[in-house]
Amino acid sequence: VYPFAPVINRVDFIRGYQSGHCSLFLLYVILAPASVHAPADVLSACGFASRSAAQELFFSKAKLLHDFSAEDDPLLMLQGSIILCMVILDHPTDRDFGYWFHNAIRLATKLDIRNVYVSYSWTIAPGMSIAGINCLRIFPQVCSRRQSWYSLQVV
Repeated sequence: VYPFAPVINRVDFIRGYQSGHCSLFLLYVILAPASVHAPADVLSACGFASRSAAQELFFSKAKLLHDFSAEDDPLLMLQGSIILCMVILDHPTDRDFGYWFHNAIRLATKLDIRNVYVSYSWTIAPGMSIAGINCLRIFPQVCSRRQSWYSLQVV
């Protein structure tokens, strides 16, 4: 999922996870598509009968956190919605690609990401340095929003 939709600042997410302050919604969102690629012995050691069972559990938990509005940050909800677009379950569900994509577009519009992307696109690119200053450290929200907007354009 990451090469297709690089919507998360991995360093910030890992730091948040290690410190115990990461978004539970985003954690379950990341684990849903990642569980398909996890080794079978790791999943069985965690108590899952199959990859699809692990994916279904993580997807269900992310969906519940979304439904109960457990996450206050709309940028994290946008990032999660973009990633959940890529999750394909073994059975039909009302929360398929169309739902998550529409939700991502709604959140991107609410956050006015297109205008943020256009206004900063001439100076800031993820990982780019201007006069030795790392833009990801100064403008992490802008870079995350820019990556989210780009991912929505690709989809």
